[in-house]
Amino acid sequence: GDSIPYGTTLTSDNLAYPCVAARALGMGWHNYGVPSSSIAELSGSPGLKTPLSTRYTAMRSDAGVVLVAGGTNDWYYDFTPVGTMADRTVNTFYGALHVLAAGLLGKYTTTPIAFLTPIKRGADPAAVNASGSTLKDYCDIIKEVCGYYSLPVLDMYAESGISPHVAARRA
Repeated sequence: GDSIPYGTTLTSDNLAYPCVAARALGMGWHNYGVPSSSIAELSGSPGLKTPLSTRYTAMRSDAGVVLVAGGTNDWYYDFTPVGTMADRTVNTFYGALHVLAAGLLGKYTTTPIAFLTPIKRGADPAAVNASGSTLKDYCDIIKEVCGYYSLPVLDMYAESGISPHVAARRA
């Protein structure tokens, strides 16, 4: 994932939600979240971190469950085109999702894999990036590509209960 599962603003990485959830379920965990990372290769900004679509290969191969949380930086740092469902390259958002999903399924042949969409950001929900896409559009693309591979998706954008637009629900 990106900075949200990494727990960037927390006082301890043990407070990041993947770690809290794993403890609650009596599981061990390895948090591979990296702040400022994206799913796609962001060609216009070489200073950003290695994308999920290429760094999954360095993850442990003995995972019991794999959860993927990303996409918010792809929308925010909009240097890379959205692309189309037919893309299979890390240089578009669609393509990078295909590369990541297919790669994870090949690496973890018997391991449950699920994706999480980004949570809402403080921006206006109608805000668009240079590609003319909203954050929700990116969430919909994640659900579309995961549907192609029959991978479950937890829609954190619509169902997390976290909303910057409601004071009592801000994360």
